[in-house]
Amino acid sequence: MNELMKEKHIKCIKNVGVDYFSYLASEQINELSEEEFRRFMNYQYLAMEDTAILSCSLYDLWIGKKE
Repeated sequence: MNELMKEKHIKCIKNVGVDYFSYLASEQINELSEEEFRRFMNYQYLAMEDTAILSCSLYDLWIGKKE
């Protein structure tokens, strides 16, 4: 995506993804206590910009700006 946008003179501002493994464990996530869910969400916020996870994400949000 970055290479394609670079050709169009669009700079990446932010690229985030959803942890794919969270999707697989959705039933377990629904059963978490409030404290467990808070810790899980903290992990999500940290992991969503990890390039290793971006390649496994079900969804990706790429935000760019024209140079």
